[in-house]
Amino acid sequence: MKSNTLFKKFIIQSIISFLITGGLLTFFVSKSIINQEINHNIEIVSLTLIHSLDHWFKSVDLSDLTEHDIEHLDDEFKSLNELGNIADIRIWNKERELVYSQNKELIGTLELETEHYENAHNGIADYEVSEVNAEENRMLKELGDEFIEIYLPIHDYTNGSLAGVFEVYRSFDQSRDSIGSSIRSIVTILSIGLIILYFFLARTIYNSSNKLISQNKEIKKQANQLEESLEQLNNLYRSVIRAITNAIDARDKFTSGHSIRVAELTIGFAKYLKIISDDVDQLEIAALLHDIGKLGVPESIITKPGSLTDEEYEIIKQHPIIGEKIVHDIEVLHDTIDVIKFHHEHYSGKGYPEGLSSDQIPYAARIIALTDAYDAMTSKRPYRKALSKDKAIHEINMNRGTQFDPDLADQFIAFVNTLDL
Repeated sequence: MKSNTLFKKFIIQSIISFLITGGLLTFFVSKSIINQEINHNIEIVSLTLIHSLDHWFKSVDLSDLTEHDIEHLDDEFKSLNELGNIADIRIWNKERELVYSQNKELIGTLELETEHYENAHNGIADYEVSEVNAEENRMLKELGDEFIEIYLPIHDYTNGSLAGVFEVYRSFDQSRDSIGSSIRSIVTILSIGLIILYFFLARTIYNSSNKLISQNKEIKKQANQLEESLEQLNNLYRSVIRAITNAIDARDKFTSGHSIRVAELTIGFAKYLKIISDDVDQLEIAALLHDIGKLGVPESIITKPGSLTDEEYEIIKQHPIIGEKIVHDIEVLHDTIDVIKFHHEHYSGKGYPEGLSSDQIPYAARIIALTDAYDAMTSKRPYRKALSKDKAIHEINMNRGTQFDPDLADQFIAFVNTLDL
């Protein structure tokens, strides 16, 4: 039993597709969850600061904070740390100077990055998730490994401009754990869903593949039967042609086997000319039937041992026309009509029945004109002996360009010289 190739291909390609799809879904879902968690952090910090300090900043100049102001901020931020899980809050004035930090050691030693300041200045909350350098802030390092740095604008309510920037540090460790848990849950759900989908698809493909295999076997079986039937029909067709050929040649013992010999010679010459196989088959049938019109010629003329009178010769010259009429209504023999009708035309235009010349004569008829004449010359007739191969070649050479196509005549002579006759 042949292996289920279609199903194997589906298994390989679908696994690859599902892995890629799963990876992409995991990536985008993870990114979405992280962004959602970050936005949640920003929203919490923003609302907490506005609620706690908005009223206070209306009356404070960040360019000149007093000790009292700093003590007030320490008290506010202490409660914020507990309420909003905020690890540190830094305040930068509009001159980008650090004027407040819960870690007093940092004041006067840090510079605010331009990008964060510009975004906050334009009213855009900015953020950065990073690990805090222990040397930079030991206090933060003690509270966690990863923090989200949130930058928010501080508005100057007197003139509506920017008064400064908040730099808020909020531990991201807990968020990261929550994100990881959410991602694992979603990936698990997606994986289960994809596996279920994959199972149903695989079962469908497997059943369809088996059905296709069964259908292909049946089609192949029918194709083999059809091929056998066509072969039998072809054999029957050839047998009928051979029977007709034998009937033609049987009318005259001197021409017995002529049509079969012409057909065999034509096949060899056609292959020598490198004519495609389908056309060779057609040439063979045409060669076998080229004299079928002689069935309509009186037997007394066909079997006459001596020379024909002019009147008898005119009658024998009608056999191409008679042959055309015989096969005209037989569709499978339409390709033989040109040969049957025109194989006695001469390249010079002095042949019969229509006096065609050169390329007006169908190519197949020009080929069989040569093979027919050669066999006729090398066969014994009641009025002469059979000519030798050399004499027959000489006659063809003498009539090239008059009776025969000169190029085909040269090639035919070369072909005959390759035969062991």
